[in-house]
Amino acid sequence: MVAHTSDYDFSITVFDDASTDDTGAIALANSCAVERIHKSRGLGYVFTQITSAFLKSGADFLVTIDADNQFDPNEIPLLLAPLTDGRADFVTGSRFLKQSNTSGISAIKKIGNKVGARYISSILGEQFSDVTCGFRASSREAILQLHTFADFTYTQEVFLNLGIKKISIVEIPITTIYHKERKSKIVTSVCSYIAKSLKIILKFTIVYAPMRLFGTLGNLSFLLAIASSIFVFFWNQATGSVTPYKWLAVVGVSAGGAGLLFYSVGILLQITSRIQLTIEKVLYESRKR
Repeated sequence: MVAHTSDYDFSITVFDDASTDDTGAIALANSCAVERIHKSRGLGYVFTQITSAFLKSGADFLVTIDADNQFDPNEIPLLLAPLTDGRADFVTGSRFLKQSNTSGISAIKKIGNKVGARYISSILGEQFSDVTCGFRASSREAILQLHTFADFTYTQEVFLNLGIKKISIVEIPITTIYHKERKSKIVTSVCSYIAKSLKIILKFTIVYAPMRLFGTLGNLSFLLAIASSIFVFFWNQATGSVTPYKWLAVVGVSAGGAGLLFYSVGILLQITSRIQLTIEKVLYESRKR
């Protein structure tokens, strides 16, 4: 049974990210608190302001929802239910589960989201269908543990940061309507959005899971070195010479050296990753007090 919104003691705060319309005035007229951000610095920056205000408020749960009318506020209790019954600390709406009702989304966005969800799922060792949805609910515990760095967006980074700390995450099917006449301020172009999202994921991988990247690069380098060496060895056994494959021998030696370099960098970054997690744990304990 899903609780109704009226069952909760709640407040609504609108974060006005340097809008040039009447967003702030309309929100105030409807008894909402308004936090004005006078210079737009990106959705990730806004999210840090939201979490900071939430922790100061003393509230138990945080619900974030985009202001473009894509999501249905009547479904907020669906996201809160797994938090209140203790099944999760972080709940996100999913536009791509079987029970979801999503209309008007472009094929490019579908493909981009699917690729991102699969990669992040592979990093965390869990199966997620939607890692960029802006309709989410979090417990106080999840926000206390959360640390994000990106200004551009925060959606993938929240998944990665909480997932690496083994915070329980649940996806809920939701209703989403894309209004074709509206242009996104975040996704000015698909290529730009993909490039910036990949940059965020790459930065996270280097900070929190460096051996996933550098270990893979090291393995590929060693495979190339072994394959080259085997070929050159048998060619030499058959002909008594490495000509005309001297270049392949050079490639093999270089690839072996590169493999050692990748592993060395990965190990060093793995040490800094543990330091980073330790610092975040200390910050968590400080926030909690």
